Amino acid sequence: MTSNFDFISGAWPELSDECARAERYVRSDPRASVIYARRVVEQLVDYLYDVAALPLPYHDDLAARLNAPAFRKLAGPQLVMKANAVRKAGNVAAHESKAIAEQGALQVLRELHHFVYWAARNYSAEPAEVSRDVRFDPALVPDTGSAPL
Repeated sequence: MTSNFDFISGAWPELSDECARAERYVRSDPRASVIYARRVVEQLVDYLYDVAALPLPYHDDLAARLNAPAFRKLAGPQLVMKANAVRKAGNVAAHESKAIAEQGALQVLRELHHFVYWAARNYSAEPAEVSRDVRFDPALVPDTGSAPL
């Protein structure tokens, strides 16, 4: 099966697996999809702090890391906004009982894709190997979920 996240399978296989899980569950289990997406953002932000040697913020949680001036300068306001949208949706999915809509999970996946693509193009070991033609395609999101690999 082709995934919207195939472009990182070589550089970041573990992250690629997590992204694929988020993608697989969009329609069958939107809550799980959003939680996996948030998990990816957290792992990727930790990686970016290490690789870019950013100073740790006042508090060592995802919200503080995303909104720290050094990270905002690194990623820019648009990407920080996307990552924060994924973070907030993941927190709601994990800690609140309200339903997570399929369309909401699809939008979270789209934001995740943009964030992961930017990171891969700028901070993977081989950024030149990441195609400039990568686009999010909702048609690649499976109609039904499958068991995690």
